[in-house]
Amino acid sequence: MGWVYYRIATTHSSYQREEFVQRIKKSKLPFLNLDDEVSINDPLKKPANDSQPVSNNTAKNSANDSQPLLYVARFQAEQGLIFAPNKAIIHYHLTRIHMTTLERLWQGISDKTDENEISRLSPYISMHLRKADHHWSLAYEFDVTKRLHENLSWLRHRIDSYSTWHQRQVRQFRKNK
Repeated sequence: MGWVYYRIATTHSSYQREEFVQRIKKSKLPFLNLDDEVSINDPLKKPANDSQPVSNNTAKNSANDSQPLLYVARFQAEQGLIFAPNKAIIHYHLTRIHMTTLERLWQGISDKTDENEISRLSPYISMHLRKADHHWSLAYEFDVTKRLHENLSWLRHRIDSYSTWHQRQVRQFRKNK
């Protein structure tokens, strides 16, 4: 079920995404309220409820519309790991979810982004890189039939690219301080 959330969150048009969000709202999932705004401080953080104040930096643009869906996708995939921890496909999808989140964070950084903002996002970037790498390793290990080999090699390239970029940013901050 989690892959359905993931697919709609990352690849479908905004019309299909909106239709899916409406279906989720009707289903009244207890752990997710899509009427709330999602804070960009933690892109996969559960949306704020009445007891938590909503941050001034809230994701309102269409690029962040699917963040609650990524939260649901990650939740569903992690639930799948409880029942089948050695399934390569689950680890593959968790890798893709973490990479999608990482790419959303990276796209939010522009040339005009100051060092404080980048340093604030740095722990989230490194966390998603580390988790993507971990799940990639497990997916590669459990993919005995090599059915996911081509997709996993593409993901490895993406993980390495973002890792190199992140290391370059960290070195630049150390040099500036």
